[in-house]
Amino acid sequence: LLGAVFLSGVLTVSSVVVIYEASLRIMHPQPVLAGGVLILAVIGIAINGLAALRLTRGHSLNGRAVFLHMM
Repeated sequence: LLGAVFLSGVLTVSSVVVIYEASLRIMHPQPVLAGGVLILAVIGIAINGLAALRLTRGHSLNGRAVFLHMM
């Protein structure tokens, strides 16, 4: 019970901080660092592609569901 109370407090504080920072950025927009975003997107696509290739070997229904989820 104490862990759940602590975790809900952490999530509440984190949500307030994110909403506050988002409202500041909406009022005062900043340029997006497209290079970093693009690199992160390519890395994510590569990892998902490798995971999907690895899952093609599975013949169970769960393996097929995970493969479809990765695609």
